[in-house]
Amino acid sequence: MFYNLFFSWSKSVGELYDFIESNTEFDNCIVEGDNKRYVTQDYTLRLNESKQTLHFKNEDYHQDFSVLLVFEVIPNSKWATKLLEFAGKLMKVNEGACLIESNGDTPILYRETDKIVVDDSKLKGKGMPFEELSLKYTRYELERI
Repeated sequence: MFYNLFFSWSKSVGELYDFIESNTEFDNCIVEGDNKRYVTQDYTLRLNESKQTLHFKNEDYHQDFSVLLVFEVIPNSKWATKLLEFAGKLMKVNEGACLIESNGDTPILYRETDKIVVDDSKLKGKGMPFEELSLKYTRYELERI
């Protein structure tokens, strides 16, 4: 199971990696060329540099996403809490649109400007701990695009 986190980032890739490293408790960092993969007890986090994926999401949502982070989650862990804590920290320091999708096609969080909408109604199992964002949000049905 994986979750995609799309957002706009105007700083360098190095600054993005610095942000990740200061806001996650990772056990191991695997360097793969210019990319890094962060391994935690709850998920593996990596930067996906697919311009095609970003292009299609930008067309679908009429946004300017420039980064895709992929969280490959470990079931029966605290991955949901950690994912939403990280997303909340990111949205506090980074303006602009943000999108989290489950398995690449089910939106569970969407921020446009300063309004955050969440929807875990299409997920199997229990709900997501959106309070871990530490940001104000509204529950509303998000449409699959």
